[in-house]
Amino acid sequence: MTASHSSHTSPDGPVTVVVDPGEPPYDAPPVLELRGAMDTGRLEAALDRIAARLPDGPRWRHRITRHGPGHHTVRLTAGTPGGLPVGLLADLLTDRLPAGTVIRALAPSPLQRELMADADAHPGTGRHVEQLTWVWHGPLDPERFTAAWQALFDRESVLRAAFADSPEPRIVLHDHVEADVVRLPHGTDDWAALVERDRRRGLDPRRPGPLRVTVLDGGPAGSATAPPTRVLLTYHHALLDDWSARLLLRGFCRAYLADGRLPGGERRPDLGDHAHWLAGQDTAAAREFWSWAAPPPGAAHSPLPAAEATATGTAVPAPGGTDTSDGTDGTDGTDTSDGTSGTGGTDASGGTGAGTGRARLRLTAGQTARLSAWAAAWGSTESGALQAAWALLLYRAAGSAGRPVPVRFSVALSGRGILLEGAECLPGALRNPLPLSVVVDPRSSVPRLLTALRDRLLDTSAYEWVSAGQIRAWTQAPDRPPGPPGSLVVFEGRPRLLEGVVGELAAQGVRVASPETRGARTAFPLTLVARHHEDGGLVVNVTYDRARFTGVTGLLGHLGRLMRELPRVADESTSIAGVLELLADGDTAPADPATHTDPAADTDPAADTDPAADTDPGADTDPGVPTGPGAGACADSGGTRGEGAFPVITLRPARDSAAGTVCLLPSHGNPRRCYDLLARSYRGPEALVLLGSVPRDPRAVYTALRSLAGAGGRLVLAGFSGCGETAYETARLITADGGRPPLLVLAAASAGAGDFARLLEAAARRAG
Repeated sequence: MTASHSSHTSPDGPVTVVVDPGEPPYDAPPVLELRGAMDTGRLEAALDRIAARLPDGPRWRHRITRHGPGHHTVRLTAGTPGGLPVGLLADLLTDRLPAGTVIRALAPSPLQRELMADADAHPGTGRHVEQLTWVWHGPLDPERFTAAWQALFDRESVLRAAFADSPEPRIVLHDHVEADVVRLPHGTDDWAALVERDRRRGLDPRRPGPLRVTVLDGGPAGSATAPPTRVLLTYHHALLDDWSARLLLRGFCRAYLADGRLPGGERRPDLGDHAHWLAGQDTAAAREFWSWAAPPPGAAHSPLPAAEATATGTAVPAPGGTDTSDGTDGTDGTDTSDGTSGTGGTDASGGTGAGTGRARLRLTAGQTARLSAWAAAWGSTESGALQAAWALLLYRAAGSAGRPVPVRFSVALSGRGILLEGAECLPGALRNPLPLSVVVDPRSSVPRLLTALRDRLLDTSAYEWVSAGQIRAWTQAPDRPPGPPGSLVVFEGRPRLLEGVVGELAAQGVRVASPETRGARTAFPLTLVARHHEDGGLVVNVTYDRARFTGVTGLLGHLGRLMRELPRVADESTSIAGVLELLADGDTAPADPATHTDPAADTDPAADTDPAADTDPGADTDPGVPTGPGAGACADSGGTRGEGAFPVITLRPARDSAAGTVCLLPSHGNPRRCYDLLARSYRGPEALVLLGSVPRDPRAVYTALRSLAGAGGRLVLAGFSGCGETAYETARLITADGGRPPLLVLAAASAGAGDFARLLEAAARRAG
């Protein structure tokens, strides 16, 4: 091979790494060529991180040769035999922290790691993206509104946080992030369509600022019939939970009243304080508790009877079985408290499910008061009453023929009942869904069931900082697949949102209606969220996967009937079996008028709108998520599908059949337009193709690229930081199969398209 020096990059620019596998038999450590700013300390730190990750591996020494400004080669040798994870080293060297000056880095909590992993496993579906809406009545000063949000961003470190797109999960905090506030004039958009489009846009927690604010102006001031101003907050559960969003809204109101300023410095405690507290916890007691408290295998988890599932064609996994759903959503109907309705549509992810349905149950203020008094008489709460009613429905659906049966579901704990002073005022990703199981005995009574649930939940709350993933790791055999997630029950506790500011806002002619969450898509196929309405009643919103659950209206009717009738009939003298007889007549009774199912959510998915109609052409999308008409058909858009599961998209064809191919491997945080721009900047004769999904398994990547590796011309694997490990392992598989290993080129995410294209051209010439 001959080196080419025709590529020119700034010696102070971001680092690009070219990995040369060398000559046959390719058993020597590869040589790394570095273009851009060379930082010896960064190289040594990267090697130290590799040594920490692989404590039993060899210790690598490096020798750096300088060829000119911004051009170095690195040769690595080891004191003992062993392979160097070159791809990981390339990722660490090219990893650039996102925008702004980074002031510190934190380790994410286990819960945050699990939320990010689930979101990454379902790209393009809006997984874990939540929306909070409210109505602003009265005058609004746009400049003061934006300044108030900026003051909040400056004060709250979580609003300047982002997940680093790096091999090792971490959260980085920046010194400054501009608040993302968008204001739309009255009449420019329909509110329901705006909310739905915003949901489809999603939110990338790898970019600083995990909160977006959208304002739709109301009608002309002074008009009695003009609609009010509406405000939408969008945030990601990996950094903010619902309690946090309301805390931030309270802080915004205070800043707005103070002419867009917040006195004092940054909030304490903050994310760093919580991470420090979490790192100091001893998990021994938690392990012991969950060794007996974890739900037993085979516990009933579906509220839909097996007979009904057979009749409706709904797939209900067997207890303890494997959940094979990919969790993607198709169509979506949105039911909101203010009566607006979202537009149904099929997700661009190409999910084959029937979509997300939403339904609602309401109890009047009088019914809620009776339920609360009844639960309190037995030492419980409205939340406990809801859990007991849900446990009864799970038991009923199991068809146990009068036998005691364990049931399981998850409950959301605030994560703020910990021994960290000020945790209740800490915005962050603390709300934690944890498994709860109880044995339902038809011969026992509902008050005893209430007590059992209360005691189990009190025991669980001592470990509300432990994640569900940790519990599974502690209690399940490694070779046993996880069971279906079941359902999630949430009883929203809310901070005293506007206490102390309502009067001051009113003095300025402003009234802020109670904010409402829209309901995020999560790993649970069915979620119940209960909250108190302003009129004193109780509202239960249900979000469910229509591919798994039909007949939810009837199910919700049963839940409503239980919650209304339990105070009247459930005492120590009435068995659970007797209480459940109340529901026998309900199976054939008309729908409960207190339940409401969003009609848009229950329509035939085939009748929903074209997904392309709701796709924002300016939105950044994951490179592997097709968008627009016909995007799913690779052949129609100039792409091909390899032998594996990954589509291989042709960005530009080769000018010469013998020129070879440059294959781009996507990585998280880099939208499709980055690769399109790179293809337009590339001037070499080689074909440029893009793997259609973010790869995780090198074997699947190799299968998809096998035909390219065996074709004429040299194969070059390239991409931005984050894909280095997969690219290098894929190259090793090609070599093991007798192929010529490809050259690897990895650039920092901040690399310019022109500079990266020139480096790729030089690397491809060198490879040939």
